[in-house]
Amino acid sequence: MPRMILEAWAGHEALTLVNTYGVTECCVYNAFRLMHSEDLPSLVGLPLPGNQLLLLPQDQDAGSLQHDLSHCVEGLEGELIIGGAQVGEGYLNRKELTARHFQDHPRHGRVYLSRC
Repeated sequence: MPRMILEAWAGHEALTLVNTYGVTECCVYNAFRLMHSEDLPSLVGLPLPGNQLLLLPQDQDAGSLQHDLSHCVEGLEGELIIGGAQVGEGYLNRKELTARHFQDHPRHGRVYLSRC
């Protein structure tokens, strides 16, 4: 969300500014946050019901998800991983790309890796 929009709209008492975040691979919206004028525009909020937002710390390799994943802690940086029933099966006729972004985690089930 651009800072200009946040500052212009979040301070009004009669309005509620909501930031939703998600990716098409996981049913578009996965997180929700009521925004305040002092917030960082990049805050994605908390997971919507049925969604899991997990974080792979920057110093860990996403090639194998056999290690434990951490639930998001505000301010922590890393790769966002989305889990839940809404995670797609993969990309049609794109096996290599599907293998890179969609994995099965032993504890969290099917997850989507947001890496580029």
